[in-house]
Order: sequence, then C-alpha cells, then structure tokens
Amino acid sequence: MKFIASVVLSIVAHLLLGWSWSIIGGIACGYWLGNKEGALGALGTGAIGALCVGISWALLVGYNFIVAQAEVQKMLGMMGEILGNLHGSLIVVLTILIGAILGLLGALIGNQVRRIRE
Repeated sequence: MKFIASVVLSIVAHLLLGWSWSIIGGIACGYWLGNKEGALGALGTGAIGALCVGISWALLVGYNFIVAQAEVQKMLGMMGEILGNLHGSLIVVLTILIGAILGLLGALIGNQVRRIRE
C-alpha cells in the first residue's frame, strides 16, 4: 500500500509542481520501504524507488498516448530528429529511464533520512 501511495504521490507532484518534483515519490518510497542493512540494502531501496518513479512516469506517458496520440507521435518524431534521428520509442524509454534515475536517487535520500531519524 505504501508503494502505491508513493507512485500516486510522484504523479501528483509531477502534475502539480513539475517533472523535477516527482522525486518526492522516490523519497517517500525510500523512507517508508527502505532497508537498513548496508550497501545491499541501499541497492534494494534504490531499485524500489526507481520502480516507483519509473512506473509513475510510464503511466503519465501512457496517459498522453491515450489522450493525444497524434500529437505525441509528432513530438516524439521531432525529438528523435533533434537527438540524432532516434526512433520515437527510444525517446519514451529514455524518458522513463530518467524518471527511474530520479526515483533511485530519491529513494536513497529517503532511506538515509529514515536512518538518521532512528
């Protein structure tokens, strides 16, 4: 349940405050679901945070495709040309990967905050 709440928090922050604030979902995920045990625990925490924000960004991309498919296809084509004739699907993958990296870093921050508070 805390994972779903973190995904929803990431989506809400993304929509209300902007994409860079979706890291809040990763921080919450790391705080609520983080591990306490050393480096491997931090790696697992980072993976959970990456999954949390990556899923939220994937849901937002999927929503954009449902609402405005033609416009999103044009945008992806244009972005692909700007970035060196990349295929549009690769732009989607890169977008979700950036979200996952934000989630990973946010979860590590959230886990450290929890460890400091204990």
